[in-house]
Amino acid sequence: MKCTSGNLLRNTSKRSITLMYTLHWPSYSSLWLHFCVDLMARLISKKSPSMLLRYRIMSSLTDQHRMYDHATPYVSMRFLPASMGIATVPLAFLTLRALGCGATSALLGAVFIMFENGNITQSRHILLDSPLIFFTAVAIFCWVSFNNEDRERDHAFSDEWWLWLLLTGVALGAVVSCKWVGLFTIATIGLDTIRQLWVLLGDLRVSPRSFAKHFLARAICLIAVPTVFYMAMFAIHFQILQSSGDGDGFMSAPFQHTLSGRGMDDTFAGN
Repeated sequence: MKCTSGNLLRNTSKRSITLMYTLHWPSYSSLWLHFCVDLMARLISKKSPSMLLRYRIMSSLTDQHRMYDHATPYVSMRFLPASMGIATVPLAFLTLRALGCGATSALLGAVFIMFENGNITQSRHILLDSPLIFFTAVAIFCWVSFNNEDRERDHAFSDEWWLWLLLTGVALGAVVSCKWVGLFTIATIGLDTIRQLWVLLGDLRVSPRSFAKHFLARAICLIAVPTVFYMAMFAIHFQILQSSGDGDGFMSAPFQHTLSGRGMDDTFAGN
């Protein structure tokens, strides 16, 4: 069936056979979807979790060749990646405009993204690739906007300057939290940051005190903020996922002992 971004959201309601490009994903999804629903219920609507996406994980999620049944809210599950895939289009337009492209050129670039077959296809799957590309686009847009502020010498350390730098750090944390392949995005922005600092170091108009402020600002927003964001995601995991499960074998014995329902007996050293 022909698929374009115009019918992207509409196609999410079709009970088509889900094609997975990795064999392990369906079994992992059945575990993680429990976590996502519980997390949303705790963080967004503690008083009325029934208004959130609540569903029963069916055996169809662990069988790649079955259709979703009516008890599985596949529309809601596919809505988020589809929405992020669509949101990438205006982000492409805004990024090109921030890079100095004209309205026509930026619109043409956004149209290319809108009809790009790979982006359309992965946005219809319940996978992490669509959020990964979305947050990558957000990080690039924020970084380009920061560079535009940084080029103006009198805009350095202004509110807009700090805002775009901080948002870049948050977006980088979100990128690497989706997948570790997001480290390439961090490396790209990191290399450009090194270039900026090198130019500032050779600029005789920049005092050592001012250079130190530039260095510390970038270190805090582009290193500390993504690290804290990434660790915060693990903190949420450890707060929510407290029960024993199929993945216990990958963890150390002391960590397994902290999980509820593990059933490990205390052992004592002999005399």
